[in-house]
Amino acid sequence: MFAIKDNADSIAAAARIGQISQNFSDALFTAEIPKDVQAYQDAVDAYCDELTNRADPLEKKSIEAFSFCLDSSNKLNWYNEWSQLCEKELAQIRPQDFPAAGEIRAQPYNVPQLMDSQPMVGTASVSTPAPTQAAGSTKGTN
Repeated sequence: MFAIKDNADSIAAAARIGQISQNFSDALFTAEIPKDVQAYQDAVDAYCDELTNRADPLEKKSIEAFSFCLDSSNKLNWYNEWSQLCEKELAQIRPQDFPAAGEIRAQPYNVPQLMDSQPMVGTASVSTPAPTQAAGSTKGTN
């Protein structure tokens, strides 16, 4: 789809492309049939068939974008709100191919910020230098 240069931005861009394509295809799938077409069943069928012909490629593009988003986040081990959105959208569009994850997970940014302050085992002890004599001292001079 596009080259990955920045993990977060690439995953977000794929998610947005998926959203745009999906929203457009949804609008076509659910478009209201004009009143002058509603009077003729053959015209209604032809109108709905044409809307489906126009919406199917957009839905396919959204599935490709959401799949790229999810695959990239898995490959890069980069999970955030965009990868979660892609996972949810795929589960909604094609539940038979992308079942919803039923596991409980921590939020992607819920990572403890802990640093170990213990010294490393086996490191040499640092010796402190002996204090230097003051400038006015006469001890040891001749």
